[in-house]
Amino acid sequence: LLPVFFGTRSPLCMETTASAIADGSLCTPRCLDGWAPSAPSLACVGGALQPPQMSCSRLVAAAESEFSMGVPAFAGLVVSLAVVAVLVAILAGVRAYQVGRR
Repeated sequence: LLPVFFGTRSPLCMETTASAIADGSLCTPRCLDGWAPSAPSLACVGGALQPPQMSCSRLVAAAESEFSMGVPAFAGLVVSLAVVAVLVAILAGVRAYQVGRR
């Protein structure tokens, strides 16, 4: 029987719809949409899969890469800019008040 690994689809292998593969067969692991396998293929050797451990890892979408921001980071930036704008307005008002008092 084929094991269940984190982030994989059922059945595990692209080559079969069965829950087992024959000794000596190769298996191309199927991951959930947006996920990638840690091993490109698995081999059934002596009734055990090689490598014995594998998983699927979530792919980072372009919108979440280091070159762009996700929604929470963008929202934080907007709030930060709003705070800066308020502080600038307050400082400008204080400056205008000081100039007017001279």
